Amino acid sequence: YGGQPGKIYAKVLTELWTEVSPSGNYWNPTLIASDNRIAAFETDTANFQFIDPNEGKLTINVELVFRRAFIELMDQKGWDVPDVMMAEEIIILE
Repeated sequence: YGGQPGKIYAKVLTELWTEVSPSGNYWNPTLIASDNRIAAFETDTANFQFIDPNEGKLTINVELVFRRAFIELMDQKGWDVPDVMMAEEIIILE
């Protein structure tokens, strides 16, 4: 999703002995570098600004996608696990 507007929710781990972050090696001693996941039954709001095309209608596609790991880690490990579309809404402004 590089280059696309959006927000990532994740618990990011840092390995203690290598200081690698993000780390997928949760079985090694780690620190939580950050954790902004959405808790069950909670919500989050984000605002984004786009340039008005000044003609015709504007279509905005909003998607909540579950990805099991950072894409870099998936590529490194050779994991071919599809993303899961959790929710989608299309907004049309005229």
